[in-house]
Amino acid sequence: MEKSIRDLRSEKVCIQHSKNDFVSSEDLSRHSRGIVYLAVGERFVAEAAVSSKSMRRHLNLPCTIFTNLPDNATRTDCFDQVVAINPSGRRAHRDKLVAMRDSPYDETLFLDTDTFIGAPLDDCWKLLEQFDIAFSTDRGYVDRFPAETGVPDSFKEPNLGVVFFRRSDEMNRLFNESLKIYDKFSNTDIHFFFDQPPFRIALYYSTLRFSILTDEDNCRFTNYGKLNGKCRVLHGRLKHGKFDEKTLSCLLNRLNATTVPRVFAAGTVIALWPRRYNLVHQYRPKYMPKTYLVDYKQLFCRIYKRMMR
Repeated sequence: MEKSIRDLRSEKVCIQHSKNDFVSSEDLSRHSRGIVYLAVGERFVAEAAVSSKSMRRHLNLPCTIFTNLPDNATRTDCFDQVVAINPSGRRAHRDKLVAMRDSPYDETLFLDTDTFIGAPLDDCWKLLEQFDIAFSTDRGYVDRFPAETGVPDSFKEPNLGVVFFRRSDEMNRLFNESLKIYDKFSNTDIHFFFDQPPFRIALYYSTLRFSILTDEDNCRFTNYGKLNGKCRVLHGRLKHGKFDEKTLSCLLNRLNATTVPRVFAAGTVIALWPRRYNLVHQYRPKYMPKTYLVDYKQLFCRIYKRMMR
């Protein structure tokens, strides 16, 4: 009989996993839906614990972590299953693809350790009723599109920090093909250690149906972007701030001080809203973003005048 979430959490399963590429289905307790993390190193285990705690407040789901420090992960008391791995290299990007492939759940939400959940995500799970996988497109980085792959530049790179996907044979083939491409690139270039370019290529040639998540469900707040509605998932690290619940909750509140259309860059949030809107000022540490409310009609008039000078 399938174990309940409560049973899983009481057991705090720790599985010793010595291989780089394989976790047998018999080794992991099965559940229909759950969360997966990969954390290689003490810093990332600590981040995953913060992320998991934020997730627990909104999602009543079991959580599995793949890590090279199983004892550290177990002591946090934040994970239902702890899978001990041997990292495949100096960067964990290849291990990330393996962890996603070896998820013990029929439907999985994979989260990077530097994520913070601020609201329920029920409607994102509904995407898996019609699609095989859902993610946001990446930005803030230099795209790495090898010309010889035949994938057009217009097929943008997925961001694998927040990914919903469901188990299937075709999904397993996608991850396995991504790993083959990763190995091919890393064998010819010692500086190659990225998970997203191989995944992009494999996805382009697959038959899987995919959906794009909204910016609010994968907010890369340390770079630049736009929001329209409530931001639900933060993704990134503050350069001069701690990665803890207090700091990230404060940051989320600042980004959601208003939910009208807004843009952010370099620590500043500009909300496009008529002047009659009055913002209630909140406490803002020096590393938190400022929020400015701008009359969008006047804003674009000023931009137009500057262009015509």
